[in-house]
Amino acid sequence: MQHQTIIHHKNESNYERPWESANSFGRKFNILFQSGDVAGLISFLESFAKKNPLNRDLIRQAYNQISGFGLSSLANECARVYSEACSQLLELGQSEFGLPTIFEFNYQYEIDSELVEQTAHTKVLLELGLLTMKPTFPLEKRKKSNFITAFYPYLEDSFEMVSENHEACATISQVTRFAPYVPLFYKFSDKKYGHNSSFAIDCYDELIPQNINISPFQLKPKTTDIATKFLKSFDLSPSDNFVVFFLREEGFFDEPNFGNNILNPMDFANSIDYFLQQGLKVVRIGHAKMHPIFRRKGFIDLTTVERPSEVDIFLCGQAKFYFGSGSGPISLAQTFGTPCCEINRINYAGVRADNFAQYLLFGDVITKRKCTFTDITMKGLKYNSSLKPFLDRKLVPYFPTPQENLKFAKESIDYFNKGEVFNTNVSAKAKREKFRVWGGVNTESLGYLE
Repeated sequence: MQHQTIIHHKNESNYERPWESANSFGRKFNILFQSGDVAGLISFLESFAKKNPLNRDLIRQAYNQISGFGLSSLANECARVYSEACSQLLELGQSEFGLPTIFEFNYQYEIDSELVEQTAHTKVLLELGLLTMKPTFPLEKRKKSNFITAFYPYLEDSFEMVSENHEACATISQVTRFAPYVPLFYKFSDKKYGHNSSFAIDCYDELIPQNINISPFQLKPKTTDIATKFLKSFDLSPSDNFVVFFLREEGFFDEPNFGNNILNPMDFANSIDYFLQQGLKVVRIGHAKMHPIFRRKGFIDLTTVERPSEVDIFLCGQAKFYFGSGSGPISLAQTFGTPCCEINRINYAGVRADNFAQYLLFGDVITKRKCTFTDITMKGLKYNSSLKPFLDRKLVPYFPTPQENLKFAKESIDYFNKGEVFNTNVSAKAKREKFRVWGGVNTESLGYLE
């Protein structure tokens, strides 16, 4: 508690005793939440954050719980309040103690893609001038992984890296909470805030006039060298036209709320064959627990192959396009500007500019019809990325058949070749942009942009 007293020494009388406030947080939060008093709940969160910024992780926990209920608008308010608390601490830490801006890396789902997204987000903020210098990243040994080692050259583009061997690393880590930079969430303006995965969609119309590249990284020679040497034995070279294929299966991130992303790879066998017939190689990435598909010339299945992390970084950065689930490696592909074809997209907040999406459509048990984008928005599910809240609201998912997946594969090629599907999307520009679909959607999804 000594640090709390130090941080608040200027206005001691304005702050509740932290242990009392933290202990009462859950009780007060639950009373307001269960009563449905949204305005009162937001006011309570704002007051708590201003008085107890060092206990801001309670607000992050509230975000996770509220997101689990599919209450995306309220969850975004939690993200805003959390971001404001971090800014409050950062300003105080710099002015009172001369601390640098310190990157506080927070996982939400314990997957590498979160570090990728936060690193790319930081690079964009630097280009915007919203960060005047690179945040300091104390990379402790216990946090180091094979992926972080491979991604290190890109971390250096966004952060001032302080390795575990540096004498200052431990000291900086200990004071991070007093000067935190936390890009898990963003607050771009008084009207635009939320989880950083929404930033490139939510703020796209304001970033483009400033010539800001929302896919800020390019492959480094070190990554390419390691990957190409490894892939040579699989008859794949950087000059080949290839598709990166990834489906989320059990063993990747086994959270029941995300059941919409658990897919059967055999439902995409015809899609893979179609890509091969178009003269494209298909490289499947993932993990050893994934189900086998088949053997084909030009189909390279790396799921059971141990490989350097540089291989997946290279593949996602070099591919003609990514085809698969909207999780995991898609973050890498988007970071490097690789177009992405997303299967079963469930987040109705929009589509990134370079992407082409097949939406998972839902039927309303009461009205007996499929939901439009407006229906989903009115039900408060716009930013939701898990299946459970849809089911809780009596919405039935219509999972695509193998034939529909093949149609999406064909439309993906057509869209990127600027054929008929592309032109149909251009014709629907007003409808698309109303729902922040900056990229394209398959022909069936276009019919529900209302």
